Amino acid sequence: MEKISLHRFGRNYPTKVEEERTNLQNIRDVIQKAWDTEIKCYEMGLKQEVIHPSLLTNLSQRIFPYHKSCYLLLDMYLCVEGEFLYKMPFCISEYARRSDGIVLEEGYLPNSAYAIWSSLIPTCRARRTSEALSEAERSLRIEYENMTRDPSDTIWVPSHEDPLGSDFSFLTKWAIELEKDNKRWYNCSQCQHDVVSDADPSDDCSSEHHVTKFYYGLPLFETLPKGQRTKILLKLLKHSTSELQRDHRLGRAVLLAMIEYKCFDGEEGVEAFRYFLVTIQSEFIHDCDGACQDREEDDDDSDTGVNHWKKFTHAISRVLQWGFRYFTEKHVLVLDTFFKDVLVSGGWEEANDLHDIVGWNDDDYTMAKDTPLDLISTILEGISRLNYQFRFRILELLKLKYRNAEINDGVNDELYSVVRSHLNCTDALVFMSASILKSCPATPVTETIGSLLTTGLVLSTIDSLHEYEWYLNESIEGKYIGSNQKDHIRPLFDATRYADTITFASEFFEKRLDQFRGRLGSLHPGHKLEEDDIILKLFLSPAPVSVTTVVRGLFLRQLVETNEVGCGYGDFILWSGGAISPLDPMLYEHNMNFPNTAGYDEEILEDEIGDLLTTNEIKARYDLSMLMLRRSWSLPWNPSSHDSFQIPFRKAVKTVALVAHRHGFPLDLCLLINSYLSREWWPDQRAQCWSYDCQIDDLDEYLQCNEEVFEHTTGSHYTHFVPTEISQKIIKCNGCKVAYACSKSHMKEILHEGHLRECRCPPMRIPNGEDLELCSFYLDETTETACSDLIAPDIEHNGNSMGADDNIDDGDDDDDDWESIGSNDDGLIESKSKTAIVLKFFENKAYKVRKLKEHAFANHYAE
Repeated sequence: MEKISLHRFGRNYPTKVEEERTNLQNIRDVIQKAWDTEIKCYEMGLKQEVIHPSLLTNLSQRIFPYHKSCYLLLDMYLCVEGEFLYKMPFCISEYARRSDGIVLEEGYLPNSAYAIWSSLIPTCRARRTSEALSEAERSLRIEYENMTRDPSDTIWVPSHEDPLGSDFSFLTKWAIELEKDNKRWYNCSQCQHDVVSDADPSDDCSSEHHVTKFYYGLPLFETLPKGQRTKILLKLLKHSTSELQRDHRLGRAVLLAMIEYKCFDGEEGVEAFRYFLVTIQSEFIHDCDGACQDREEDDDDSDTGVNHWKKFTHAISRVLQWGFRYFTEKHVLVLDTFFKDVLVSGGWEEANDLHDIVGWNDDDYTMAKDTPLDLISTILEGISRLNYQFRFRILELLKLKYRNAEINDGVNDELYSVVRSHLNCTDALVFMSASILKSCPATPVTETIGSLLTTGLVLSTIDSLHEYEWYLNESIEGKYIGSNQKDHIRPLFDATRYADTITFASEFFEKRLDQFRGRLGSLHPGHKLEEDDIILKLFLSPAPVSVTTVVRGLFLRQLVETNEVGCGYGDFILWSGGAISPLDPMLYEHNMNFPNTAGYDEEILEDEIGDLLTTNEIKARYDLSMLMLRRSWSLPWNPSSHDSFQIPFRKAVKTVALVAHRHGFPLDLCLLINSYLSREWWPDQRAQCWSYDCQIDDLDEYLQCNEEVFEHTTGSHYTHFVPTEISQKIIKCNGCKVAYACSKSHMKEILHEGHLRECRCPPMRIPNGEDLELCSFYLDETTETACSDLIAPDIEHNGNSMGADDNIDDGDDDDDDWESIGSNDDGLIESKSKTAIVLKFFENKAYKVRKLKEHAFANHYAE
């Protein structure tokens, strides 16, 4: 059986990128040369010969519409007075029917609904997408048979109510049909033979039971060879979106046809994918002046140019989501190179040193104006959803694989093909994330791009969403992924979610395996899922190091907005099966771990009694989860928490066990000895320097080297990725015991940047009696009346909570200046709201204390 490799591109990938960049530039030149030739033909007055369809022999492939199967698309010239002499059904708004000069200036030559429907939609979908057009077409048969071939026949322009000209609802119905087909594909709801087949959709259209459309004797577009169809569609896409025509309804139909005919599959599909991306980039409108919006009604359902454009961009995302059955390494290379070129075109060159682009610049809109943000967002949304579909289909194929005693070879082969596609999609998102990290400063524009990338990577590593099909059709912005979820998708307000990764670390693998068995449903008992390489690496192991590193980097570089991603940094680490430890400095950053509730469209978090949590209450609940984590971290060793300890500690435990076994010591005595061992006695491989500069240096090193510079051990839940050389020279803060630095100078820097104030307060400080009492109260291990002392204001602080260097001057610690803050403790206790008590505890013990210890100008530049 083939083994799944998480890294398949090798060290020569940068060379391949440069070669692909040359290919894309050559395609740009070819497209531009062909377009220049077509424009010259128009300037010379050369157009397709407009004659009676029965007399038509062929059309020039150099000018629109490029093939006689699309002959009816020539009705766009009805916008120009006197250009078309034969009867063709057509209807368009009066403002677009202008003289020749104005049409060229406005650049708007739209097609009728009937012309688009007749030319591009497959026969098998004709009646299902438009009963009106199908019925109206029948009436044209008689008129066509009686129509003279005399050029003196006048133009026929029906009224606006005539569906032949103005009813474009078939585009929406066509998209719905394609969505249903796509859902049947990733749900594997076909028969087993259909699951592994890859037939051309046009084959199904030749069945006798389908409605045959009336084409004036013209050939059917769907009967053309696949390669020819693809070339014609790419040319139509260029023409429809160009300034010459600007008909985005035709462009939308072309995109749906590309999905219908699977233009991006196979070797020819890679080349088509190149042409598609280049064409979209060349004609994508990212600097609209809004003139059409001013003269049209601002209504989402109105038939306006603005809405045509919105639906067209939406269709681009759907092409990427529905247009691939397999996503190969060549597709990854094309997409990543194209993404890099788009960033360069926007002025974002790759930086030699990450420190040159670190920091937030809220006023940097110069580059944003020249960067097609909408295009990037559309592409990222489509690829993320495609990857999500692949993961969904893998689960369904695993159900088919293990349903019976014998494994179907066809299903097994299809499974590996989809797994490769899923890994390729994930790699594409990783490569694009690395490009953002190496090239872009933190601005509102790049924050949006980084958030989309993070969303794609988050959803590519989690598989236990309760109802996760909604993301395939809806935006995640303004939603929290953890809402109303089950299994190991534990939400933000779950106070013990971090602590349980320590307390039950050794049981994590078995628990996740049981959850995965539950998701697959009824399986044959003879199969061992834990021995399946796909299941082990994709669903039971932590996220790949490449994914974890770039997601961490995006949060670290302030390129993620939690309101747009739908989760925080801690959510990602937890849900993807990674290790949670109090040694990770990013877990203490509020803005990286939970959103401001004002940015959400719906109520996302409620406490135990059903009250909606405010931002401050969410902050307190999150700090409680960190306090619970510190509490579990400080507990003695036991077999359930064994995997949460550092590697040297585990080796010591193994040594004690071997010695006890050799000398015949009782097991209980061995366990008792191990419980007296301390985490502090051995270096921890998860420790890392908390200096921001050091973290940026580590990220830069990973991005510059096209290989793994982080350790990764598969098979254990408790795996963390840190530079291997740090643990040899790292020093620790004596106050909190979790903050580390690689040198004394960095420790002083960390302390003076605010850590000295933080490590004296919960949840970062070493848990003391009142911290443990709060945890016990929340876990119902103590009475409510015992909590009254916890929410009393903190008037004095423990002076022993100092930094690693005793000589560091932390300022004048004048306790006399600290003010006492009153509170209605009895009222809080009687309210029986745990959230209110937790909030009051952190306000008195942490938030107000930090405020008192801030420097005078700490918030001077906050705005």
